[in-house]
Amino acid sequence: MKDLRGSAIDQGLIFLTKLANLSVQDFPEWEHLRTLQKIRDCVVHCFGHVDDSRDKKFLHELASRGIGVSIEGPDGRLSVTKQFCEQQLAHLLKLFERLFASAGWS
Repeated sequence: MKDLRGSAIDQGLIFLTKLANLSVQDFPEWEHLRTLQKIRDCVVHCFGHVDDSRDKKFLHELASRGIGVSIEGPDGRLSVTKQFCEQQLAHLLKLFERLFASAGWS
């Protein structure tokens, strides 16, 4: 239990890897979960101000991809489109489906 430190995502990774013996870090959907975590952290901890975020380099790179994430206005706030959110939800659904299948619960 003392190994379960860090963010909830990090704790989940440790639990699933060490205790459930699932290599979730190899799932492509896991990176989408990390992306959502960084977006969430910016919104919650920095009120969406990207340059105040510890993940500002990642968020600027993400916004440059043209996938529905942008940095807007003179104060550089993070913005996401409805389509981006829907795509991320689809990735999360796939992650859970993969987790359940890997655990033998499908």
